[in-house]
Amino acid sequence: MDFRQNIAVLSSEPSHLAHIEEARRQGALYRFRGAGSVLHWLQGEHAYLAVNGLASLLRRLAVQFDLLQEEEVSVETCEDYDLIFIPNAKHLEERTVKILQEVSEGKTKLVISGVTNLPDQLLGVQGKIPYVPRGFIGLKGLPAFWTEPCLVSPPNYTLYRAKAAPGSKGLATLQELQNPDDPKAMSTHELDGDGIILSDRALFLPFPIFEFIGGLLQGHLDLEPVRGLLGDAGNFYLDRMAFLLMELVSRYGWEGFGQVRIRPWGDHDHVLVLRHDTDSSRETAYLDFEKAQRVPATYAILLDENGDFWLKETAEDPLIERAFHFPSNRISRFFGLLPSRSFRPDKRAITGWGLTDQVKRARERFRVPFLTAHRHGGFLYYPETIEAMDHLYEHVPDLLGLGTMFRFTCLRYSASRGSHRSRITVRHPDVGVPLWFPFKLQVSTLERSRTLRGWDSSAFMEPDPPMTDLIFANAGLLPHGAYTMIFHPAHAKGEAFRAGGNYEWFLYAVEKVMREGWWVAPAAAVYQRLNEWEELRLLVKGDQVLIHNSSSDSKEGLILDIRGTRYPLEVLHPGETKVIERASAHVR
Repeated sequence: MDFRQNIAVLSSEPSHLAHIEEARRQGALYRFRGAGSVLHWLQGEHAYLAVNGLASLLRRLAVQFDLLQEEEVSVETCEDYDLIFIPNAKHLEERTVKILQEVSEGKTKLVISGVTNLPDQLLGVQGKIPYVPRGFIGLKGLPAFWTEPCLVSPPNYTLYRAKAAPGSKGLATLQELQNPDDPKAMSTHELDGDGIILSDRALFLPFPIFEFIGGLLQGHLDLEPVRGLLGDAGNFYLDRMAFLLMELVSRYGWEGFGQVRIRPWGDHDHVLVLRHDTDSSRETAYLDFEKAQRVPATYAILLDENGDFWLKETAEDPLIERAFHFPSNRISRFFGLLPSRSFRPDKRAITGWGLTDQVKRARERFRVPFLTAHRHGGFLYYPETIEAMDHLYEHVPDLLGLGTMFRFTCLRYSASRGSHRSRITVRHPDVGVPLWFPFKLQVSTLERSRTLRGWDSSAFMEPDPPMTDLIFANAGLLPHGAYTMIFHPAHAKGEAFRAGGNYEWFLYAVEKVMREGWWVAPAAAVYQRLNEWEELRLLVKGDQVLIHNSSSDSKEGLILDIRGTRYPLEVLHPGETKVIERASAHVR
């Protein structure tokens, strides 16, 4: 790695292998036939989703980082970093432990979460006791920047009850919430020990917060049992976790965390994707407005009896993205004699080869290749659909991403009997993945562990004005957001949500976005921008900021943000590194 940044996230292959062995011993494997072979998915805390969960939060904060494999760890490498995150690494090699102990005595600070084999002296604790809770775990007594409940860990995931050692400081406490799914669970009670331990070498979070987040991103875990506790914050919960991470690390870890960033959306604070799912309608009210006002939008076209109509109506307009609306359901009619119909999950459509086949057939119908695809019907098979997505990206290499993780019925482990919370429904207006920035999903099997190439994102479906106001309130808390709003043409003037239709809700949202100066862009443009943003590398070194373009394409329109002040940059050519003097923001 020639150009190291300020922050690294450590991924530990020995820890991953240890999780695999524990899953084998405990029978925590789910066997299914994927696109090419039989696979064995790691269940529960053994899935090792923590690295991906943390990476997703850092992207939400527009913080660039290096992914550091344990085999790359050396004193020389680690000393280059100001901050190293070590999420849920329970079996670090002895060599790695010694190196981390050494470098943490210098300028390099550590953020450690969840189960770990790092020594108590480094963690700043005087003993730690493993504990497996039956309920969700919340942090209680945080400083004024947080309002409770602050959920940081799910049921049945191992954490530590730990106490700060002399010379270290404890912050907040851990509270176990009563689990409505477990009749044997205790009522809400406080755990012995400190919730967070601060020392001059490390910030220790003795709970698996990043494993929790990694699971929430992809249906591995869910918030539905405690949705009522969260209230309106439930639809922004992972954004709240990103905010918590920013506050904790910048206050108690490394003060430079998040102080200098390359703005992902350029001069705009946030981006909005207007997505229209064309299901069962030829109503063009939204399209007519967007063409007249030159407002970009994404049309997810369902290839039903109206598919050719929408392909024609959305053709040859550079502001309108034509995307594919892929079914996750089938419609059962009663012998075709009655208008009644029922929507049922279509497992073949979204598992194995099914998703790839759908996309390839649709591309033949579209003729011009679409770059994003978005789920139709409220069904997700976990983990089979995640594996099908991985297969799709492998066989359709120019596809940028999908839009699947918002509102769904999750059929976990095929909703088999005896599996914990095997059928979960996220109902309107809630969203299943409350993170407002595109993210990537993770395959976690005995045979393969990797992050999917393409992006995914959550969405608000038919948001009314109060929900839109909540979106803007959340945007005021955390910059760099990417929000998707789905307005179906069928509901523009239909009566399903309100008398007279939802067209006025759409206008309310668009007018508010325009007043606030957000970037409005199709999904494909947002995903492409993120691909380009991730090719940029950033290093703050004393009074200098170095920006490096690691790609083979020139980057234009970049804006550097130094403690809230914006500095436009000129073209950054392939392989070029620019040096900015922070005091004057002078480029040389």
